[in-house]
Amino acid sequence: MCCIVIIMLAGAGALSNEQYGGGTLPGSSVMALLIFFTLIFGTKGLINSFYIVVPFIVVSAIGIGLITIIATPSLDYTLSEFKTSTPMLGNWFTSALLFVSYNTFGIIAVFIPLGSEARSKRDIKLGALLGGGILGVCILIISYAIIINYPLVSSTEVPMPFLAYKISPFLGEIYTIILFAGIYTTAVGFMFALIEKAKNIKKINNQLKLAIMLSLALLCSKLGFAALIAVVYPLTGYVGFVALLAILANYFKRRISLKNLHF
Repeated sequence: MCCIVIIMLAGAGALSNEQYGGGTLPGSSVMALLIFFTLIFGTKGLINSFYIVVPFIVVSAIGIGLITIIATPSLDYTLSEFKTSTPMLGNWFTSALLFVSYNTFGIIAVFIPLGSEARSKRDIKLGALLGGGILGVCILIISYAIIINYPLVSSTEVPMPFLAYKISPFLGEIYTIILFAGIYTTAVGFMFALIEKAKNIKKINNQLKLAIMLSLALLCSKLGFAALIAVVYPLTGYVGFVALLAILANYFKRRISLKNLHF
């Protein structure tokens, strides 16, 4: 979780530097401050941030992706031009599994404290199904838009704002803001989970814990967005495999125990 917060701060820095210049520190610092002021309001601040930001992210990502796909002419290049940034990812199939593992493993820490806010198990299941479906559609559209523009975006750290600027400078500015908000919601969620984990440390109040964690994350984010992505995401994915297998094993063990009790 801590690594993901660091990556999100680095991503905010990379986005602001790529679009406006001035280095990565201003964007990362603004993100850290936004996270701090959101989380001092606790769970309510976190949930409200999701309500406001997530719909804009989904609509803009799908819209810009579709416009890019429709407007992009056929480019003369082959799939052999695609090169992985790290050997840890392996082939496309391993990369897909790592993506699933990374996201599932990471979001568990956010969903556990938020579960108490749900009205029923039915709401949780429907939310998971709807959220997963929408995420899948966004990934398909964005990935295809990037693939057909690969020669143009291969040198960028954050390709979608570049594609949005190609359509319209105004649209590019809007999408940059929305993407910054998307990074914000992700970072807020994982930072919230870290603070929940740190509640056992009674000698320091939550505001000070939050300030210390964000300061350390901001310092580590100076390692760079691309470098962190290349190492931390695959490692988290591999660790996630082990954790998810343990969770599945525990689930089936409990199911078997319950069946035996009925006998």
